[in-house]
Amino acid sequence: MVVGIVCEDALTRAALAKLVESREGLTVLPSHADIRSTIGHYAKETPDVLIVLDKDLATDEWVMISALKTLTSVRLICVTDGDGPRTDTPVDAVVRSQEGAEGLFRALGTFAGHTPPAKVVAERRSDYGRRSKLTPREAEVAKLVSQGLPNRRIGQIMGLQEQSV
Repeated sequence: MVVGIVCEDALTRAALAKLVESREGLTVLPSHADIRSTIGHYAKETPDVLIVLDKDLATDEWVMISALKTLTSVRLICVTDGDGPRTDTPVDAVVRSQEGAEGLFRALGTFAGHTPPAKVVAERRSDYGRRSKLTPREAEVAKLVSQGLPNRRIGQIMGLQEQSV
């Protein structure tokens, strides 16, 4: 199982990566210097499970995580100091810091036999005559619309005003 870690502190992230990789069958994807770049990287190389340290994320970073979760089959584990995540983003498991490594491995274990749903693949059509093509951003909005998301949520995910959707 491939795991991604979203964490502000490099030392904490390295310790978590070492801990996760100590278990057979778990690999950790590399991260970048800052959270936004890491999330962007995970959008291109999507892990099976994403471990997120709740205290490290700003609201806009949670919006990026929400978009990643909406567009991929990634499972989300939120590690928190409180009772639950500080976001409306649906998470698949919550691990309280007090639970330590046992809690984290218990959450990872729940996804061990999980087969992610098949990703929707856009149908490739041959070009019959002149057709207008969507820009990548328009295509992304169209994909979110096809998933039944309301304009307000699409605007939040894409960083647009609701009226622009």
